[in-house]
Amino acid sequence: KAKGLKVMLKPHLWIGGNGWPGSLTFKKESAWQTWQETYSNYILRFARMAQQMDVKILTIGTECKQIVRDRPQFWHSLIKQVKKAYQGKLTYQANWDNFKHVSFWDQLDYISVSGYFPLAEEKQPSEATIAKGWEPYLASLKRMHLAYNKPVIFGEFGYCSKQGALAQPWEGGRQDPAAVNMQVQQKGYQMLFQQVWQQSWFQGGFLWKWYADHSNAGGSDDNRYTPQNKPVEKLI
Repeated sequence: KAKGLKVMLKPHLWIGGNGWPGSLTFKKESAWQTWQETYSNYILRFARMAQQMDVKILTIGTECKQIVRDRPQFWHSLIKQVKKAYQGKLTYQANWDNFKHVSFWDQLDYISVSGYFPLAEEKQPSEATIAKGWEPYLASLKRMHLAYNKPVIFGEFGYCSKQGALAQPWEGGRQDPAAVNMQVQQKGYQMLFQQVWQQSWFQGGFLWKWYADHSNAGGSDDNRYTPQNKPVEKLI
């Protein structure tokens, strides 16, 4: 606080065996009820913590793609419960490919999106190609902003420092064999700042991924997300 920093608290389901929360679903109603109860308790615990610690934004879910579609009423109910415990700003983080299918944006303060939009198939795309890649997504995001009169943020955004990183920016596994390429990462960030940051309806975002042990993070031989100790760090 003394440095003027503010916090967004984002509980994030992490599923074992390289699972993704966007694919999570259940076949039996009893399983749904168990999950809904435990998830509500999980989020409400963080809501109370956020209220006590003056957290500015709370995210009630991250990339729960299938569950948002299957159980919309659960989310409507959860939002009502959270608002009783927490008086700060609320959002939900939708994946880049389904933010148009969230039924409760009107009850939240921000439209939050995982900004891993596929921008270019080339291994080393030009700035013009990347700018062109942004065009349809910017149009869709603006339409959502206008439909709900809510600002847009990226709950996550980032690019790996590797060849072809902008084709599927969400892919960044530990064993990725792709060759290190700092230029691709640099261009990805540079064009995001040029194309997205200037939009009047956009209010910023949270880069993925930053480690506490800065001196040992990233570096010239690292092909993963972190910008630490890489050329793009100065740009950021």
